[in-house]
Amino acid sequence: KTADSRDEIMELASHPKPTVKQTWGQPRVRHPLRRSSALLKRSLAWTMADDKNHEEDEVLDEHEGADAPAAADDDSVEEEAEDLDGEVLDEDEGEEGKGEEVEYEEYEEYEEDEDEGEMEEYDEPPPDPPKKGGFKMDYLVIMVVMAAMTIPLLTSGGPRGPPRLGVFELDQNFYKTVLYPENSWDLGGPNDANVTWAVFFHKPYCGACRRIRPVFHALGNKVNSSEHIRFASLDCVKYRVFCQRAGVDKEPTIRLYGYDKEKARPLAPSSKKKGVASFSRQPLSQWQGVLIAYDVMEWFLGLQYHGLIHEDVEWPDDDTLATSMLEYKTTKAGQQGEKLEVITKWSDDPLGYLTDIDASFQMGLVDDVFADSPVLNGKRLTLLLNFLDVVAHTYPIKEQRERVANLRLLLGNKAEWKEKAYMQQLRSWGHKEPGEPHTESYRWCRSNQEGVGGYPCGLWLLFHTMISNSDRAHAPLTLRTIFEWVQSFYGCIECAANFNEEWEEYNGDGVTDHMDTVTWLWKVHNIVRERLTLEDDTVAAKTQWPSMAECKNCYTEKVQNSSAGPNTEYWVDEEWQKDYIFAYIQETFCQGSDTFVCAAFYDPSAK
Repeated sequence: KTADSRDEIMELASHPKPTVKQTWGQPRVRHPLRRSSALLKRSLAWTMADDKNHEEDEVLDEHEGADAPAAADDDSVEEEAEDLDGEVLDEDEGEEGKGEEVEYEEYEEYEEDEDEGEMEEYDEPPPDPPKKGGFKMDYLVIMVVMAAMTIPLLTSGGPRGPPRLGVFELDQNFYKTVLYPENSWDLGGPNDANVTWAVFFHKPYCGACRRIRPVFHALGNKVNSSEHIRFASLDCVKYRVFCQRAGVDKEPTIRLYGYDKEKARPLAPSSKKKGVASFSRQPLSQWQGVLIAYDVMEWFLGLQYHGLIHEDVEWPDDDTLATSMLEYKTTKAGQQGEKLEVITKWSDDPLGYLTDIDASFQMGLVDDVFADSPVLNGKRLTLLLNFLDVVAHTYPIKEQRERVANLRLLLGNKAEWKEKAYMQQLRSWGHKEPGEPHTESYRWCRSNQEGVGGYPCGLWLLFHTMISNSDRAHAPLTLRTIFEWVQSFYGCIECAANFNEEWEEYNGDGVTDHMDTVTWLWKVHNIVRERLTLEDDTVAAKTQWPSMAECKNCYTEKVQNSSAGPNTEYWVDEEWQKDYIFAYIQETFCQGSDTFVCAAFYDPSAK
């Protein structure tokens, strides 16, 4: 089936489909015929979260809809677009045929711009008279000419050359490459009816486009299946006319073009000139979703599941995509467009939290593990292994994720552990117990005040980081694992009991997606701050987080314009804009992260 919108694709995706075991290493659902791929054979399998897709509020960052700077006055572009008035992007366009008449698409010939290097034809001169003994020289000339013709085809990926990867920049060739293919316009790769084109419509100054551009380019560079899908982009400022005629009114937009026998109409006989293909492509579906990389990836996978993308297309794993995205962000092209930062002021030490979460994670491996029993086994051992499993997939640094995964395997080799053997295993793994809060073991949580900073502070940072690095499907499971770990291994019994009360009061089991999970933990964190400020005289006052200076947009306009400002001591739910809170948390705890989820939020140029 085809679908004309993302909503329809997601509606199709909600139909019952085969049950699949989901893994953190490769959590995405593959086409039924590809499920035996080696990518799914990971040892750290998790139970699949609810298969129903939950749409996140599309208020994270609005798509650019404001008036754009005026495009350059390019008469040749306007004339060329008018000459192509015969293309059909909507199957209802044009007059209905009568009787046995066939309705055709008109493909009108048009002239190339002079700057594209139009070739003039000349009459060939008469051949030179044959020269005596010139056979060897003629043979040499023929071989040189043949080599000169063959090498460009092999290196540039011509019609019969090897497929080329990458995202191709379209211009006037949008029509004769994507919509009405001409054999001589293939951009160095396959371009027959079996090829679908994913086209990214963007504007150079568009901040929302900057958020999505890295994942699109990563897919274009890493999806090695050019015979089935290719990637291209079109600048909707420079080539505004073509975007308007394609019906693109918001950027960023990703549209999939393909040959659909049911929708396609044959080209008019007059259009079947030499070099013009006998088919045209139609828009099959388009994406205008949440500005998160995995949302784009899920859209492509949904298209493949429903047959709009060939089943043989294999997608790169999350680590490969994340690495490619981060590399692209350091390029000049990756820096185009306004930044979508909701944080008013970056921390002076944006990567300092990485030190704190490592210290608290190390402390959590030994704190209260053997407080109630000299043996670690049964349910408590299972809960610890589950916690390590989550950390092994959500820690922001790949090297540490691999180390934690190794520790999880080591501890999972035995059904029970006594304290001495457990500590010996940790030491051989490389465990280092952190120092006091005032030492260099902590940076964001460093403090000389009693009850402030240190291990508890670092745990909150670790929990926020784990959820920020979780995707839509796994975020609720990550939160549940954190809750179970706190109940079993956190040394403060009263704190664990209070966290259990908040879990029940604010329905921790009711979170459904990534944004819900991120904002739930943030809300409870602030409620705990409020309780400690009001009830515990031994600790310093704790203000609501984030402050107005840290994230002005996180507060409602009423609070921003109020002379009194926000309530810094008491929790007031109506004062916050949770879509901006989600963005703030993601940007804060994705700094320095190399996970696929966070690659969309981490800006290497941030100071």
